[in-house]
Amino acid sequence: MKTGTDIVRTSGLTSHMGAIITGATTVLMQDLTRDFYRLSVLTGDTDHTAMMRSCAYRFLLSDRCARLQAIVDDFMSSADETPVVEDQEMLEEILAVYEPAEQAARAGNLNEFRTDTLVPCVQMHAVHSSSMPDNEATEFLRDINANREAAEQFVPHTAFEKIVYSCINSGHDI
Repeated sequence: MKTGTDIVRTSGLTSHMGAIITGATTVLMQDLTRDFYRLSVLTGDTDHTAMMRSCAYRFLLSDRCARLQAIVDDFMSSADETPVVEDQEMLEEILAVYEPAEQAARAGNLNEFRTDTLVPCVQMHAVHSSSMPDNEATEFLRDINANREAAEQFVPHTAFEKIVYSCINSGHDI
């Protein structure tokens, strides 16, 4: 069973796996950042830590999280790092940054690539995708509130859940 540390640490991974994990991290961060912007605009709340925690729990409790996690687990457990993936839609999202991430990993610059390239892209994506119609905004806020209650009972089981849960509850930035 993976503890989670083997997923976060990319130095011992192949450039291929570093790129896959970077892509999966990008999907997670785009969702969290978009939801954070939405929550901020809709509520005017200034408690950024609580807002990010709410958004992270919303993601952790979603089908989207399960889909993302399943693909990462498939790659991590595949002997040749090329599993057959049925969820092509999610795989395409993960692979959206594959080529530059793989090149950065090969060059030993993956952390710099994440910080200097991906973070600004994630932020821009969030700003441009955060608006929504009123009916979706109402449903979004309902979902955030419902997940707050579910989060109180949440116990992480998988490596991915443990990593995100640890970030949520440690006070560190996600």
